[in-house]
Amino acid sequence: YPIDSHATGGRHPEHHDWLQGFFYLARGETKPYGIPYGVMLPAGVPGVIVCGSVSSTHVGYGSLRMEPVFMSLGLAAGVAADHALTTGHEPADLSRSALQLDLIAHDQVLTVFEDISFETPGWAGFQILGARGAFPGYLAEPEAPLTGDVWREWTRLALGQTAVDVPAGDAPVSLDVLNASLAAAARKAGVPAARAADVSRASAMAALTTIALPGWAKE
Repeated sequence: YPIDSHATGGRHPEHHDWLQGFFYLARGETKPYGIPYGVMLPAGVPGVIVCGSVSSTHVGYGSLRMEPVFMSLGLAAGVAADHALTTGHEPADLSRSALQLDLIAHDQVLTVFEDISFETPGWAGFQILGARGAFPGYLAEPEAPLTGDVWREWTRLALGQTAVDVPAGDAPVSLDVLNASLAAAARKAGVPAARAADVSRASAMAALTTIALPGWAKE
């Protein structure tokens, strides 16, 4: 939805068609974006999660004040409330990764991509790493060959450890090197190893997600 900011003040005394704070940006395509969990947590008010009147400037609110967004925020708020009751923690102290995994399990989208679907191998990993800033745009490029730079960044974001055993650069990683790196990462994480079937980004992400999931659930 384009940015459509409602007025924040009255009409101009001499130009009655001018409204303070109103503007509508309808040129071009407005891309989706993620909404931080923290905007639903009122400062200084524990135990409360707000899913409608979230913390936002009137400019930011102009693009998220639509019913589909409210429904997504409402589901996220409900999941967070359940986690708070289950764990006994305040909403502000909940594990963000655990919330994200639960939302993914409820078929929610954390990161919008134009080229993958729920059936894409590594879907959960693409969602989590997308929320952590691994992708500069809206393409996951699941069939593209994995490169050293991409793999090192993914392992850093997913596991907190950069795969220094894989050379940096934009050259494709071989399957043997990738699986050796996965085995080393699994040993460091203390979880069973996972292997990639090929060197596509989707296959690598699927294997990395298998290794990272236990840690994400505990973060």
